[in-house]
Amino acid sequence: MTVTQTRTVPLWRDLPAPPPGRRTAVSAAIARALFVAAIERLPVTVRLHEEAGVRVLGRGGPEVDVRRPDELFARLGRDANIGFGEAYLTGAWDAPDLAGFLTVLAARLE
Repeated sequence: MTVTQTRTVPLWRDLPAPPPGRRTAVSAAIARALFVAAIERLPVTVRLHEEAGVRVLGRGGPEVDVRRPDELFARLGRDANIGFGEAYLTGAWDAPDLAGFLTVLAARLE
């Protein structure tokens, strides 16, 4: 059974962006590669809304829409778990079944 939720967390539009520069660009590229490799093995569906179109990742399951992938990966690259949460708070990504998606991720933590 899938529970569909509406977003109950307000967007934090005033959260500072990751600092620009080479370190952020390099760490974002690494975060993107690691994220894609990990998601491709998980029972989730992630839609990356990129300039070239929507790229669908994962093996099916709880869904996530990444509306601003550059922001998500910059935050992940700079601050890992905190950055993932911050990107959610700013609306860079969202999930209709947030608990279901996070449950899949948490079950795979090592």
